Amino acid sequence: MRHIKKRQRNHFFFSVLFILLGVSAFFVAANQLFNPDTSVHGQLYGTHNCSYNVGCCSPPNDEKTQVLYLTCPLSIPCSDANPDDCDADNGYGCSYIAGSDCSVAGCHPTYCWGVCGLGGCPGGCGSQDDCGGVSCGSCGSPSCGDGSCDGSETCSSCASDCGSCSGGGSCGDGSCTGSETCTSCSSDCGACSGASCGNGTCEASEDSSSCPADCPTNCGNIVCELGEDSSSCPVDCPVSCGNGSCDGSETTLTCPTDCGPGFCGNTVCEAAESIGSCAVDCCDTGTSTIRVRGVVVPASDTSRSAAESSTTYIDIDVTLSPSCELAALTASSGSYATFTDYPDGTYTITASAPAGYILQAAYWDSDVPGAQGTGLTADIENNGTLTWHLAYTAGTPWVQAQGGDVYAANNISSPVAAGASSQFFMTDGASGSPGVVTYGASYDFDSAAGVQGEAYVSSDGWLANDTFPATDYYSVMYQRFGSPDATSTGNTTYTSERPSGTYFVDGNLTISTADWNVTSGESIVVFVDGDLTINRKINLSGTGFVSFIVNGDITIASTVGVTYSSATPVIEGMYITSPSGTISTSASTTVGSERFVGEGIFVTGDFILPRDLDSVSQNNSTAAELFIYNPQLLVSMPEAMKDVPVSWQEVAP
Repeated sequence: MRHIKKRQRNHFFFSVLFILLGVSAFFVAANQLFNPDTSVHGQLYGTHNCSYNVGCCSPPNDEKTQVLYLTCPLSIPCSDANPDDCDADNGYGCSYIAGSDCSVAGCHPTYCWGVCGLGGCPGGCGSQDDCGGVSCGSCGSPSCGDGSCDGSETCSSCASDCGSCSGGGSCGDGSCTGSETCTSCSSDCGACSGASCGNGTCEASEDSSSCPADCPTNCGNIVCELGEDSSSCPVDCPVSCGNGSCDGSETTLTCPTDCGPGFCGNTVCEAAESIGSCAVDCCDTGTSTIRVRGVVVPASDTSRSAAESSTTYIDIDVTLSPSCELAALTASSGSYATFTDYPDGTYTITASAPAGYILQAAYWDSDVPGAQGTGLTADIENNGTLTWHLAYTAGTPWVQAQGGDVYAANNISSPVAAGASSQFFMTDGASGSPGVVTYGASYDFDSAAGVQGEAYVSSDGWLANDTFPATDYYSVMYQRFGSPDATSTGNTTYTSERPSGTYFVDGNLTISTADWNVTSGESIVVFVDGDLTINRKINLSGTGFVSFIVNGDITIASTVGVTYSSATPVIEGMYITSPSGTISTSASTTVGSERFVGEGIFVTGDFILPRDLDSVSQNNSTAAELFIYNPQLLVSMPEAMKDVPVSWQEVAP
């Protein structure tokens, strides 16, 4: 008799930690994507990912690269891995060839994760492309007949690429013929130098007879006639008198045509002249003063009074237009950039501030006649003083993830601060590498308008465009766990940590009074058929595990936080809402708790992330919310959170 033996292996139902925004805005995940808009696809625990260039596609698509993506055991480095040891048939995840049919539009497969290393360049040529491969189109050199007139090819040497030479020759055919001159075709006739007929200038040795191309009729008769000047006919007009500008050695006596009354350069700033039209006459002719200074104000108050009373100064470089200065002036350490001895008129300023500071308002006032206004352009009258106060805020709030994948069914938006020590939305985790960022509709990691900031994704730059089916994990987990150890009906408050077990609250739940510290050996799972409010810290140590699975919203109080310089988590564990639910970190209103740091798995329909470090002027360098991946949760989570695939194998009796 033959026997059938059942074999089973535990797989993680939740492959790895992540943070999610499913509906719009921003979402973060770590090494697995799941939420109301995702399905479970992830790499096996104890593996990493490698990719290998396997050659270029066949013509006519030979500019594309084929790249093999593999999931390999950690014991095999990417540099030593054999694709046969890493494919799906051997139980090590998925393999995929990007460009195998030369038609793949996206370079990042959505079901294979971050790449640890790259293989060699096929043929040793080409440059790295965004698929992690090479640009095959750069392999080789130009040749006649390839359809492109490049390199040393001309109409004479390669008519098939460059076209036929016609009309007695054309510019670029290597022969100076027909109407070509050194001016019209320097590539054939050479550069113009010295006295040369055809260079467009009637020089001393030329006249209308010897070189009519350069010397029009009468030029060269040693008479500076009407229509001639030192530019068009220097042989007749050796000086610039008559060109409309009083320059060089010209004066009202030697050249009244240029230097008489009303001409720029006569050292008199006349009624029709200004600094903009004639700086040589009008600079340093007034007694007005223009001053500019930059200050930092809170985002909550960018008013004139806040700008004029602020003593938090920033260094700015100021350019005035029109200006008598040769370079920008600097306002630093509370001093003004000061422009003196200017005449009355209309002036515009341009200011350049350090990276991360955003100009919110420009306030000006003039002591004569006592006017005030806003904007970067203002008038000055009656030789008074015009003063600008420029109000800046220290960047805008942003969010950062560490060591895991990120997913949003629609949009991911978190402009990375220019002054951040690690200028990436996703930073490297404990393993030394980041995860994959996946978006459904759009992404934006750059504060500059119209720039998406792909360079700020992560150190590996992995960015994918895909979406996944929606799943209600509250319903799924509730069915998996079965009957709870304890049930509460109505709105409930936990004033202290619960013992190990599974709990069900039929109503809203509030965590208050005491912090939680779930230690090794403890495992707490709480189902809430309502909303969850967290007013205290929840931390893990060792192998401790805690999860709140909520059929509503999760709100974390503003008092649950750390100072801007701390990366110590205040909320740890697994937090899941229904597809229509939200996770909110609450606005920063408590001094010393401005920043939120979470470490664990966060699944929700949408995130509300209003933390702001403006009150401590740190938005330009530090993320107001930080989410960290913790792989320990994969080991300590209850068995009910893991899938158990079953296979049947025939064995000998």
